Amino acid sequence: VRDSYQQDAQQGSALQAASRIAFDWVESVDKPLLRAYEKTIRDRKYFFQLTPYPVVPYHFVLVQRAVSPMRMDGENVADLLCLLEQMPHYVLVSNSDVVNAGASIPEHHHYQCLRALSLPLMQAAVLKDYQFDQDGLRGGLLHFPSTVCRFVSSDHEALIAKTTRVIAAFKKTDPGHASVNLCVHKQDDETIVHMVFRNNHYQTSDSYQKIKSEGLGILEVSGMGI
Repeated sequence: VRDSYQQDAQQGSALQAASRIAFDWVESVDKPLLRAYEKTIRDRKYFFQLTPYPVVPYHFVLVQRAVSPMRMDGENVADLLCLLEQMPHYVLVSNSDVVNAGASIPEHHHYQCLRALSLPLMQAAVLKDYQFDQDGLRGGLLHFPSTVCRFVSSDHEALIAKTTRVIAAFKKTDPGHASVNLCVHKQDDETIVHMVFRNNHYQTSDSYQKIKSEGLGILEVSGMGI
């Protein structure tokens, strides 16, 4: 399970101990075969590395070069849409910044990239449509076990503006507990942003702990196990 990252972080440099996915682990004594490929996104340095726990082939983690905690705001959406322009055949996802509410490695900001992935979340029907002021921007509440909104547009600026406001508004409903997960992908000429609303007051019941004891990140809550 991904909790084995914890074991790695108990040894090595101070930076390695501070983050289970720090750049210091690359080609280190403990991980001599680990490789990374550096990338700049919106003037911020990142690096790609293959995840040790892939759910599909071509499953990468995109890690911020500087170690800083996970964040969740409009910058996440802007980063993912910028990357999507360069990787249109990938599904890009972000965990949250709140432990037990969709955060997998809260101590280090990162995203995940998965090629040609189709998740149940992406196929869910719309329960209620929403029309927004921005031309060409539409949304809907999904028929899905989790509370999810889908935003669709070919205008990335409109998507960023709307999702930034929604993320901020939802986090204000329960500061320190409420956050969101993001799933972004292309469909024909449009971009789709799925926003999964999370709150760590709501935990997996004991009867289901035997199925999965660790927290549910964006992939799990999107139906990866179905």
